[in-house]
Amino acid sequence: APTPVLVDEMTADRPALRLSDPSSTVQIVRHAVERVEGAAGDAEHVTLSIPPGQSAALAFPLPEAMVLDELKLEAVAWCNRPGMSLAAVIELPRSRDPATGRPRRLMVRSEALAKGGAWERLELQDVPQLRERQARIARATYGPDIDEQGAYVSQLVLLVPGGIGPTEAWVDQVALY
Repeated sequence: APTPVLVDEMTADRPALRLSDPSSTVQIVRHAVERVEGAAGDAEHVTLSIPPGQSAALAFPLPEAMVLDELKLEAVAWCNRPGMSLAAVIELPRSRDPATGRPRRLMVRSEALAKGGAWERLELQDVPQLRERQARIARATYGPDIDEQGAYVSQLVLLVPGGIGPTEAWVDQVALY
């Protein structure tokens, strides 16, 4: 089995996850690193208010990881709702967003959805193929100046589904392979 380049057990004094696209409709109600009931160790716990039909993007910053065939991201997580999934933000350093002057970003997502109500290992693989698919969509939207050369992953993202009442998400580990 491959050895991870980065493993974070989510036990730091301060939470590491951040809302990647804060909006007026998605709010963090509570956010802390806490002991997991019935398990040994701590995990990051986020209570969110997310309207039905929407989702929150909780981002974990990563060191620059080139988009290669063997690249894999993992998270061990729990959510009280079905439908949580793993995604990644890919930076395109050779393509600039004219509005910000910063590199364009693509978000690629795993098609696998968590069942909810139990600890699950979420994985994101085949990142080069997912990047190519999103780059085609970006070209159709923004024009032909989307250059994938030098693309790297900058964030692991948990897409947390909304619903009536609070959404509870726990993250015990993130890993980059």
